[in-house]
Amino acid sequence: MLDKISRSLTAALWVWLAALLAHCDGGTATSADFFGAWDVNTKLVAASDAVNPDYQPGDIRIDMWQFSGTPEACTLTTKDGTVPGVIDGTVGTFDTEVPLDGIIVMKVHIQVFLTSSGSMKGTINADYWDSRFNYKVGVDAWSFEGVKR
Repeated sequence: MLDKISRSLTAALWVWLAALLAHCDGGTATSADFFGAWDVNTKLVAASDAVNPDYQPGDIRIDMWQFSGTPEACTLTTKDGTVPGVIDGTVGTFDTEVPLDGIIVMKVHIQVFLTSSGSMKGTINADYWDSRFNYKVGVDAWSFEGVKR
């Protein structure tokens, strides 16, 4: 009888330990895990035409991002503005267009991948278009990683 109780307790301990480890690792991500505040590090991977001579590939920015809304109609807010998007499971897609000077329009595409319930990574592509002739005049490509606050 004591041996049976010991085996039950051992099994329960293993289940508890597995649950604890899953929680410490961030656990399995769901679309609900997007919502809230995130600390994000972005890294400039490539730029076809630097706006500032000190702005070079490899530069890192530290930011705070906020996801809000629902998976079907959500927003991503950063220090640079708010971008509308949608979330499909553990992937978020956000797109916007920003007129810069009456001629050039910046088209931003952000792809976010949850790697766990508390971490994410992804890419940001900013394409610059001449709105008069509809051709691309430049591009910035970024990568990023983030952890939930």
